[in-house]
Amino acid sequence: MQLGMVGLGRMGANMVRRLIKQGHRSVVFDSSSKAVEELVREKAEGSSSLEDLVTKLEKPRAVWLMVPAEELEDSRVAAHAGRCGHDLDVGGRLAVPYRPVCTQPGQGSPTPTGSLR
Repeated sequence: MQLGMVGLGRMGANMVRRLIKQGHRSVVFDSSSKAVEELVREKAEGSSSLEDLVTKLEKPRAVWLMVPAEELEDSRVAAHAGRCGHDLDVGGRLAVPYRPVCTQPGQGSPTPTGSLR
C-alpha cells in the first residue's frame, strides 16, 4: 500500500511512522522542510511540494490531509486536489467542521465524506 501524507505534526508524523513499520510506502509533504527531512531519515519518501507529492504516488493515489482547517483554507491543498483527477482519494480528520472530498476510483464524481473508511 502507498499513502501520501500532507501535514507532519505529531499525529501525521506518527501515522507515517506506523505505516512505514508495517512496510507501507509513504510519501510525505509539510510546509516545514525539517519535518520532511526527519521522516525521510526514517524511510519515508519526501516531497518538496504538493505537486511533487502527487507525481511520486502511483495511480490510484491516496492522500491523507492532517492539517488544521485554518491552514487548509489558506493553502493550495484543496484546490490542488481538485486538479488531480478522479484517481485521487483525499481524506483526513480535522478538528473543525470540514468535509474533504473523496473520489473512489471508477465512480466518477466526488462525494463528501467525514473520514476515510
